[in-house]
Amino acid sequence: MTDAEGAEGALPWAAASRDDVLAGGTHYSVAMALHEVRDRLTPEAVGPAGSDAFNKVCLAASYYLARCSNLPEDTYGREWNVHASWFLFGLVYAVDPRLVPEAMREVFDQHTPTVFPAYETVHAVGSALLSSSREDGCEEGIVASAVLIAWARKEARGTPSEPSIAFNLGSALASMARREDAPPGTREKGIGQMREAIAALPAGDPVREVMLAELRRTLAWQPPATHPDGSPEAEITAYIREGGPERLDRAVDLLRAMADAPAAEEQERARRRAELGQALRIRFELTGELADIDASIAELEAVVAAGIPDPELRASAFSLLGVAHLARYVQLQQPLDLEAATRAARAACDDPATAASPAHPQRLTDRASVLTMRYRVGGDLADIDQATEDLTFAAHATPPSQHDHPVMLIKLAVALKERGVRTEEPAAQWPRPGPRRTARRQDGSAEERRPYSAAQSRTTRVVRRDGREPMGSVPRSAS
Repeated sequence: MTDAEGAEGALPWAAASRDDVLAGGTHYSVAMALHEVRDRLTPEAVGPAGSDAFNKVCLAASYYLARCSNLPEDTYGREWNVHASWFLFGLVYAVDPRLVPEAMREVFDQHTPTVFPAYETVHAVGSALLSSSREDGCEEGIVASAVLIAWARKEARGTPSEPSIAFNLGSALASMARREDAPPGTREKGIGQMREAIAALPAGDPVREVMLAELRRTLAWQPPATHPDGSPEAEITAYIREGGPERLDRAVDLLRAMADAPAAEEQERARRRAELGQALRIRFELTGELADIDASIAELEAVVAAGIPDPELRASAFSLLGVAHLARYVQLQQPLDLEAATRAARAACDDPATAASPAHPQRLTDRASVLTMRYRVGGDLADIDQATEDLTFAAHATPPSQHDHPVMLIKLAVALKERGVRTEEPAAQWPRPGPRRTARRQDGSAEERRPYSAAQSRTTRVVRRDGREPMGSVPRSAS
């Protein structure tokens, strides 16, 4: 027997049972053992064959190979186990090729594998643990996956992989938030990470589309926002849900008093004036009283002109100003109002500092309303294309429990229809989910799941048979 054959035959987990390999506690222990040596995942630092750090790398590499052998091809998250195994064995090969399984070693002998940065390997291990822990309902594993991915997130700052790792950290935190003992704000931090990651990628990026779909699933179980009884927010929300002009009147009176309060700080005063402008515009849409829309525009223009230092408040004021000008255009048909609405709506969405904000989808919806009207007036396809893109993003990135989510869906359907009528393109229709497929859980039971899109498959299936994938192809979404 050769040294290589002897080494391969001695691989950990080679003779372990399927149940032992796929047990949640086993996966947790192996992943956390690798976490202990996360700072040594390079050929120079991992030590010679036989050192403690190297043994833990070999243990993890062979473990993920065993998981791949025992998981059906269509198991949710299986690809992360593949990535983890190849990344780790690439490191093993750089130290002692004899310890790599023969079939993999033959590939590595022909094409020397890339030794990926430690954060890529830890990210793959954390994502594999996250996927399996979600399937098993293992809360301990979900917390551990967040620890692993958080370290990878810190190490990956400034790299092309940062958005994807940040998104998966957010996904792990959102899952962790379901624990009864989760720290307050865990869910909000997770969703914030997901939004930041999406904002860092350009429109049209296939990974961004996958992230949006995952964000939409995460937001689906977000409870509706609540406001103190008698507050202007509560009055406006009640009006939107149930009607009642007296609620609008109360909201306007409350906001006017708050904006005029002598003790109000400048920032708070500006925020209340912007909200007053919104309430006046809503009342105008109910009554048609021109004095209300004129007052709305005056309040919002004053807020914008004041040079607000807070980018969030400034973006919201611009967005509300755009909608107010649009409302007046619909009533009076004056082109200057439509142009003013366009300028304000675009200014509301142009600041990269606010692209990850929870309010960004609402601003995109407002811009889409303006652009849809511009398309009806001028017929420029670029306007309706942008409106459709804005509304698609907004519908995915808004909790279904939010009061204006149905409005976003309706506006998206209208925009798609108008574009389809103009272009006669079958694709300009409501985007439908693909057919379901049956995925296998680790215990062999079946579960209905939406399939990965072609774009998602391209971004997650990254390890070629020759093991030589560029850094830009590292897996970028655990969803």
